[in-house]
Amino acid sequence: MRIASPDLDKKEQIHQTGIALISLFAGDLFQFIDDSLKKSDGENWLTNYRKTQLEYANYNFADPGNLLKEIIRFSTYP
Repeated sequence: MRIASPDLDKKEQIHQTGIALISLFAGDLFQFIDDSLKKSDGENWLTNYRKTQLEYANYNFADPGNLLKEIIRFSTYP
């Protein structure tokens, strides 16, 4: 099991489990995106993208907040 079930009587555990679920989802989503783009655009797709889109030069795509915001903001995102 990748995440423990919270004690439903402890709101802190419920909150921590929610955060962990979001992090796992974003990590799996980024891995899916990375695997797909490696197949279509080559192993260096992220480096090449950062070179052409300078605003993303130091952007952390593995951060759930960053990744999910970008996907929501740009539905045609690579």
